[in-house]
Amino acid sequence: MPQILGPTGASELLLNNTIITAEEMYDLNFVGKLIKDEEFEEKFQSEIVKRSMLPPEALKLSKQIIRNEEKVKFLKNVNHAEIERNSFTYIK
Repeated sequence: MPQILGPTGASELLLNNTIITAEEMYDLNFVGKLIKDEEFEEKFQSEIVKRSMLPPEALKLSKQIIRNEEKVKFLKNVNHAEIERNSFTYIK
């Protein structure tokens, strides 16, 4: 959640126990699309069939690429924050 909303937005939602609607989740990029209740079962089954036909190795590699990009971005941000923090410590 902090990766999407930032620390302040995530804290506000989590610490205040804020309930958000599906539309708000979509606007915040927590979900990729909204599906009406009456269409859910049909769309869900269709997605299962579509994804089950994809090559398993391709899915595995795709997930690794997505996760690694997020990890690299996170580590770069941590590194940048450490550099900023340490530069203040050593410049005194």
